[in-house]
Amino acid sequence: SLAAHIVENSYFNGTTLRLDGAVRLEPK
Repeated sequence: SLAAHIVENSYFNGTTLRLDGAVRLEPK
């Protein structure tokens, strides 16, 4: 359904942003 698709997208995007932010903030 469209609602499920939106929820999945929001969750996936939020997870991706958090992981991306953590990777960028990690000292190399």
